[in-house]
Amino acid sequence: MPAIRVANTMHVWNLGLCATRRNALAAMLLVAAVVIGPVNADVDVVAWGQQTCDQADLRLQYLQVAAGDCHTVALKTDGTVQAWGAGATTNKGSNSNYSQLVVPVGLSGVAEVAAGDLHSVALKSDGTVQAWGDNRYGQCSVPAGLSGVAHIAAGFAHTVVCKADGTVQAWGVGTTNTRVFPNYGQSMVPAGLSSVTHVAARWYHTVVLKTGGAVQAWGRNDFGQCNVPVGLSGVTQVAAGGLHTVVLKIDGTVQGWGYNSHGECAAPAGLSDVTQVAAGGYHTMALKSDGTVQVWGYNLFGQCSPPVGLSGVTQIAAGYDHAVVCKGDGTVRAWGRNEYGQCSAPAGLAGGMAVAVKNAHIVVCNVDGTLQAWGDNYYGQCNVPAGLSGITQGGAGYGHTVVLKTDGTVQAWGYNSQGQCNVPPGLVAVTQVEAGGYHTVALKADGTAQAWGAGTINTGSSPNYGQSIVPMGLSGVKQVAAGWDHTVALKADGNVQAWGSGTTNTGSSPNYGQSIVPSGLSGVKQIAAGSGHTVALKTDGAVQAWGYNSFGQCNVPSGLLSVTQVAAGGLHTVVLKTDGTVQAWGYNLDGQCLVPAGLSGVTRVAAGSYYTVVLATFTDCNANGQRDSYEIMHGALDCDGNHIPDECDLAAGAPDVNGNSRLDACEFALGDMDLNGIVDFGDVALIMLDFGPCASCLSDLDGNRAVDFGDVAMALLSLGPTG
Repeated sequence: MPAIRVANTMHVWNLGLCATRRNALAAMLLVAAVVIGPVNADVDVVAWGQQTCDQADLRLQYLQVAAGDCHTVALKTDGTVQAWGAGATTNKGSNSNYSQLVVPVGLSGVAEVAAGDLHSVALKSDGTVQAWGDNRYGQCSVPAGLSGVAHIAAGFAHTVVCKADGTVQAWGVGTTNTRVFPNYGQSMVPAGLSSVTHVAARWYHTVVLKTGGAVQAWGRNDFGQCNVPVGLSGVTQVAAGGLHTVVLKIDGTVQGWGYNSHGECAAPAGLSDVTQVAAGGYHTMALKSDGTVQVWGYNLFGQCSPPVGLSGVTQIAAGYDHAVVCKGDGTVRAWGRNEYGQCSAPAGLAGGMAVAVKNAHIVVCNVDGTLQAWGDNYYGQCNVPAGLSGITQGGAGYGHTVVLKTDGTVQAWGYNSQGQCNVPPGLVAVTQVEAGGYHTVALKADGTAQAWGAGTINTGSSPNYGQSIVPMGLSGVKQVAAGWDHTVALKADGNVQAWGSGTTNTGSSPNYGQSIVPSGLSGVKQIAAGSGHTVALKTDGAVQAWGYNSFGQCNVPSGLLSVTQVAAGGLHTVVLKTDGTVQAWGYNLDGQCLVPAGLSGVTRVAAGSYYTVVLATFTDCNANGQRDSYEIMHGALDCDGNHIPDECDLAAGAPDVNGNSRLDACEFALGDMDLNGIVDFGDVALIMLDFGPCASCLSDLDGNRAVDFGDVAMALLSLGPTG
């Protein structure tokens, strides 16, 4: 499996408005998936843009962490859950053991997790909720028929959910307000509350964020934790601590109120560029845009003292007296009170960063003919059939996957509401397949095309716009492309034909003229179809685009030439140039057009609804067919794309020769310095000369209380035969 790098991630729990925006645009999004391949051991998969579901998992394992008072819950990218800390594997029903760690058998399809004092909660991708652990106050008794949930939160002994319609529901302790422990009305949702995009809860109070950035809170208020400051606005996230409340503002600053005896409400002077906040018992955490973390407040257990050099963080969570983070390199780090093991992540725990737009998945075809798929799997579109092999190409639709086999046959699985997975009987001699929103298109060796699924009729309304009605007599086709509900064909003579939605331009969905081929267009060598726009690459390396253009996705940059491939996303366009670099334009709210600095060696581009993915080659320095510590020492492995040797790269496999838990000049100097074609003792000797005393470069690896050539030998052995 190829090495993976990820850039510019965005997490749905940081932006409460994300789900609202996604739903509003759902009707005009491109097939929320991409297909890339084939892939071999010398290829990276690099992705950037919105990753609010799973597609940017890029084969990593963990997606999100939640910190309860004394336990931690982690969401894996396959939709399953893992937990550790207080809460035995059986329900002892005493002290801290109420089986909050005992994940229900068969629980899958999870999109978000939350952790209370002694209970755990999971939100599934179908909008339903499941809870387990302490249920003395009914906090795990999910209301019958509850559905359409978009976000969850867990307090001391109550559970709160925000629904997709902007309403809030809560249960557990606090359905009454006696002002006596533990009933402070924290589960009494204010009458008429609506337009809520995010909820937060900790001990005995609940906080919500409303559309437009307004905040409302209720429950225990003896320290003013529910007294929202007058005039507060522009809030993008809320967090509820033990007895305090914290908000993140749109300008990247933090504000807190409530109990402040330990300074938990007093954000450090000058703190800015914050992207996420979390509130613990008596401490507060902030994640900055540079991937670093800052913590303040009560620090008896070291919960406000992040590990030295911690960087590359993508998500934070705060428990009673501990802190947990997910990193971009896939690791989970925790610190603070560890009485119940809440900071002791299970051995081998890795892969902690993955969140992408719903109904988004990525499919990769490998050079050995196998297929890999990950991301949204609500319809089983990522469940590659057992034994499937001989794959040469694939397509990923809204909720279905289609593949082409070496024998020219086609196989499809996943969402099949319109028959998009019903491959026509006897279909053979296929040379290309494409997946649209709810339809599938196949190109045959004789230059004809066949399509099935939505659009086999044209009703003029969704989803049937005639996108599967191949024009009579169409022949000489060399490539097909499928948009959301339109289809495009490139003929061998360089001309283009399109059908489905957009055969007229009304300026409203779905007809933006995406199927009206510009007059005189010729000499085309490749085509791509977006949600509502079409892109053509000409033989001279120039690009032309037409259709929906509200975000400039059809505005080809002036002077753009030397393009070798084009891709069309939901509302953006991406091109690959002959020098291996990438350029993108159009809708960029989620950073899908922000190409990572220094990205090169790209061989293929693909575009999803709100994200971009590319295949990029790397230099196999030691010619062993895989990317390993040898490459990072030669500057070839920069897992977080910051062009700096750091903790992320160290976790990816770089040897820490001198044992100082960081990558420095010592590690990066070890190479073929004497130019004899191998890394050997001659190179070590040169390093020693360069760095002075050996003790500054190595540690006492052989335990003889001296740093000498024995340690040098062990260091070399740890790097393997090639260094």
